[in-house]
Amino acid sequence: IGVSIYANGGDIYVASASNSTYGAGKATEGFLPKIDDGAGTLVSGSSSTTWSCDSNAIEEHATGTWRIPGGTTAVCNVLVHVVNGTADGYYTVSIDKIYWDDAASFTSPTGQTSGLTALKAPTLLLLH
Repeated sequence: IGVSIYANGGDIYVASASNSTYGAGKATEGFLPKIDDGAGTLVSGSSSTTWSCDSNAIEEHATGTWRIPGGTTAVCNVLVHVVNGTADGYYTVSIDKIYWDDAASFTSPTGQTSGLTALKAPTLLLLH
């Protein structure tokens, strides 16, 4: 899922998925997916999420973040691997929440949920 992020008025930081402190290492930072059947039934089982951002974002290795400079737009590509532990059916993977901060320290991230309804993959048949 491609997520276009515009940094309006200042730099924005998104956790790096490859960082052991941020990103995929914590459920409260980065891109959080939702896998459901459209009626609200979530897939049980396991999933993993990774992401990377294009050249408009700068990977800050020291802080484990992607920095999107103010006034620019970066596209972050989110990959979700799902193991269906529920039942055969058609499911949709979407972005449920994006955690970002305006400081590289990432001490007070914002959990963005509004404006994310279009961030979803096509419905897929997942076998149990």
